[in-house]
Amino acid sequence: MLEALRSVSTDRIVDELGVSRETVRRDLIALEALGELRRSHGGAVLPDPLPAAFGRPAADGRHLRAIARAVGGRLSNGQTLYMEAGYMAAHIADALGTLHGITLITNSFEAATRVASGEDHVAHGNRAFVLGGAVIAPLPATQGDRTIAEIHRYTADTALLFPTAIDARHGTTHADLARAELGRAMAANARNIMVIADDARIGVNSHASYCAADRVSVLVTNRKSEAREGYDELAGAVGSVALA
Repeated sequence: MLEALRSVSTDRIVDELGVSRETVRRDLIALEALGELRRSHGGAVLPDPLPAAFGRPAADGRHLRAIARAVGGRLSNGQTLYMEAGYMAAHIADALGTLHGITLITNSFEAATRVASGEDHVAHGNRAFVLGGAVIAPLPATQGDRTIAEIHRYTADTALLFPTAIDARHGTTHADLARAELGRAMAANARNIMVIADDARIGVNSHASYCAADRVSVLVTNRKSEAREGYDELAGAVGSVALA
C-alpha cells in the first residue's frame, strides 16, 4: 500500500486488512525498525530521503556473502565479538565458522543458532550467547533496556554493527531508536568497531545516530560503494575500508 500511495492512514490499514488497531500499531513499529517505513501522526509514510526498498536485504545475496567473507578475514581466532541483529547477521555468523575459539555475544536468535549448531563452529570451539530482553517481531532478536543492561556486563574485542545507513557526518544510523541505543551500547563496550554495510546504505542517513564515523575501525562494504555519493568523505573519516 505504501509503495503505491507513499502514505497511508492507520484507519485505512485497519479497513483494508481487517485487523485491529493494536495489530497495526505493533506492525508499524516493527516495520519502522527495519527501515521499511516512517511512522507519522495517524499512519505511516515511505522513508524520505531514503529509497522505498532501503533496509531490505538485496535480492542477489552474492555480494552480501562476499562482504561476510571479508569480515571473517579481518577477525582473529579467540576473539570475543558483539554482533547486533540485522540483515547481515546470518551471513556473518556463517562466515565466522572459519575461525577458532570465537565467543559471539548477540541479540540475534538466528546468528546465535547458526554458531551453536553449525558443524564448523562446533568443531572449532566457537560459542554463542544470546542477550536477554524483550522480543519485538518481525526481527528475531531481543532489544530494550534489559538487553542493553546485559551488554554492559561484557567487554568485547570487536563490535559488528549493521546500520540502516552510514555517512561521514552522522556516522552509523538506524531508523529505530531502540536499535540505535543497543548498537551504541555494543560500540561503547568494544575495543574495535567494525561496520558492515552494502552500497545501498553508504552516504545516506536515517533517524537515530549511534556511532560516529571516526570511531569506526573498519568499514566493510562491496565495491559498488565507491560510486556512491559521499563514499570518499566517509572513507576518509573511518579508520580503514575493506572492499569485498
